[in-house]
Amino acid sequence: MRCVWIGLALMVCGPPAWAQTRDENLTKCESNDPDAQISGCTALIQSGQEPTAKLAVVYYIRGNAYDRKGHYDQAIADFSRATALKPDFAAAYFNRGNLYGRTGLYDQAIADYSRATALKPDFAKAYYNRSVAYVKAGLYEEAIADCTQVIALNPNSDRAYNGRAWIYHLKGEDAKGLPDADRAVALAPNEANNLETRAEIFEKLDERDKAVADYRAALKLNPHYQPAMDGMERLGATP
Repeated sequence: MRCVWIGLALMVCGPPAWAQTRDENLTKCESNDPDAQISGCTALIQSGQEPTAKLAVVYYIRGNAYDRKGHYDQAIADFSRATALKPDFAAAYFNRGNLYGRTGLYDQAIADYSRATALKPDFAKAYYNRSVAYVKAGLYEEAIADCTQVIALNPNSDRAYNGRAWIYHLKGEDAKGLPDADRAVALAPNEANNLETRAEIFEKLDERDKAVADYRAALKLNPHYQPAMDGMERLGATP
């Protein structure tokens, strides 16, 4: 507590200046404005006053802010600091994995998603995102296994069904992927991506009319959806 004299007789007491400043920086760090977050979190880091567990969270928040600003290298560095301070920080591994995947470093992304799922076995988003990284790396069986795991955790995940259908399509196993594509459309009929996936499967199965119908439905939802437009062109159909 810091007290100050006002005039000769009145003394007013309040919290120390450093505590007030810390609260102000914390408010900035926990805001929704990435610039304020970076400023506030940086001040907290530089103060040297934050305990290890809280400091890890501060780096994590700043990493997310850098990500939103498109400063990926700085974001990765902050997530790395967060995991160094708190090795069981599953969310930090996950977010760093997202950045690695976004920048084409699929092996690193897979490693981070694997750490996240090891720490949190019910982390459905990490399994799904790892499946995407596996596809990019050409590891289709591993990707299928991850989509299957997501479905086990969330039977209503249209993204997982659609993802698994697409992987079967990439493998040339369209008949095997069709039930998953049907399920994805049934769960989320207003997702253009689900309809387009099934359309490509129908196209490969020589079900032209069904493919055209799905491409048209996808374009009705998203008139500028290029994959559906390309599909219609391949089939010589009009929207």
